[in-house]
Amino acid sequence: VTGAAGERNKAALLSREFKVPPPVVTLAAGIPTFVRNGLPVQIVPGLTVSGSRVGGGTLVVVINSVKTGNVQLDVLDDRGLNVLGTVTRSSTSGKRITTVALHSATTAEEIQAALRTLTFSTSKAGLRFTNRQVRIQLTDHAGRVGEVVLQSVYVRRATSSLG
Repeated sequence: VTGAAGERNKAALLSREFKVPPPVVTLAAGIPTFVRNGLPVQIVPGLTVSGSRVGGGTLVVVINSVKTGNVQLDVLDDRGLNVLGTVTRSSTSGKRITTVALHSATTAEEIQAALRTLTFSTSKAGLRFTNRQVRIQLTDHAGRVGEVVLQSVYVRRATSSLG
């Protein structure tokens, strides 16, 4: 930064606010469908993650889930997130919450790869509920919060037959 006379203006350079956008998580088109007795379905197979300085931030994945008494019927396989940092899992009010305190060196590409491994399945009474909602939010190391991304997952009791 230089002044009107062309001299270097160190104070202006030091006071200039550099804006870094928050991280961005983008979903691909399509809604995954879990079918009774089928293999677990990938929740966000085409998801992309962009942003610099995500290492040291936080990733939160929330899914509304079905349980009967103390038996959890829905299965969110999120073990792929373990490589990203310190993982905390909790449940409250019909939701399963996975929070990852990201390692300082974690990159957007690593987060993208880990999120693409998320799978969902359910059984028994869980099949009666036809939709789940997955919420993903990424915050970078400076606390810049990305927009919440919502992904539906459909549940069907049986495959449809054509003809």
